[in-house]
Amino acid sequence: MWLKLKISLLLVICFTIANVASTQTLFNKTGDFEYYFDVKTTRIAKDKIVKTIKAPHKSEKFTLSFDSSTLKWELKNRRASSDIIVERKQNKLILSGQIGSTLFKRKVEYIDNYPWFQSLEAGAGEFLRSKKTSQIFWSLNSETLSLHQMEFNDKERVVISVDGKELEAVKIRMTFPGWRSMFWSTYFWYSFSDNKFIRYEGRNGPPGTKNTTITIVNKKHNN
Repeated sequence: MWLKLKISLLLVICFTIANVASTQTLFNKTGDFEYYFDVKTTRIAKDKIVKTIKAPHKSEKFTLSFDSSTLKWELKNRRASSDIIVERKQNKLILSGQIGSTLFKRKVEYIDNYPWFQSLEAGAGEFLRSKKTSQIFWSLNSETLSLHQMEFNDKERVVISVDGKELEAVKIRMTFPGWRSMFWSTYFWYSFSDNKFIRYEGRNGPPGTKNTTITIVNKKHNN
């Protein structure tokens, strides 16, 4: 009897862990291009999380480790004619799929022991929760699949207006390591009370690239 009860409790715990999920609705504005999208986060194991993004023109799926580093990334983007899958195998990123007319058939990019943060929001959140003053990491450009070494630094407590409300937040800077940080930066904001993502702002490319803002919203909107 005790053994059956113990097994039942373990099954309940495992089922609960595998189905813990939350969803955020966000608003993206890049130049004149605007859309709402949902980000769903599901814990599928004690040390593994899946994040999915559903937008009008694209879908993304990130399989993340316990430290928010990326294990696998899947992207489908109709506007860019993209259908790609990238997996980390030790210190290698294995790229397969297509962007426009460019094909990737198990192309290999070599990295080191720094984390791969393809979900930048998750990576910045992990940096926020840590006691580190900076975090170097790897990331791929979603439009070209070029590999870059990046850095999170600066945790600044600020007040920000989001969806008509004033919120205490922590602002995190993302840039390049070293001297290149003088030329380019983007920023993430997380609520001070519960470390939830609330805003992103920056230019996702060289000078002349249109500015992007991503902001949390409190209710659903029709696209």
